[in-house]
Amino acid sequence: MLYKMDLSEFSFNKIKAGRKVDLRLFDKKRQSLKIGDTIEYENINNPKEHLKCLVLGLAIFDNFSNLVDCLTPQMLGYKDKEEVMLRVNRGYSHEQQKNFNVTAIFIRNLTPSFELVRDENYER
Repeated sequence: MLYKMDLSEFSFNKIKAGRKVDLRLFDKKRQSLKIGDTIEYENINNPKEHLKCLVLGLAIFDNFSNLVDCLTPQMLGYKDKEEVMLRVNRGYSHEQQKNFNVTAIFIRNLTPSFELVRDENYER
């Protein structure tokens, strides 16, 4: 199944650069995710920019603090726990975090990255 999700430009660029984990509330939409599903992420700052990723696994925790204690900040693409907590607290209110469990979605980016190659032999 294909799911569409928005990402901040910061998180979008992290996944584009190779981060393999997306941190989310384990709300109704995320509860439907299964291994093998596809997520199409849209950069909220540049809606024309999309990434397609394959869901490889899910880990569910009571809260982000416990999540970061089990999965290292480096594994999540950050320097330390404080940076992870700062980012998730910016994205999700304390009320939202109390109402839902949280999940780490393990993904593989399926979007090919093409580099522009200049052909010196091309003539118009």
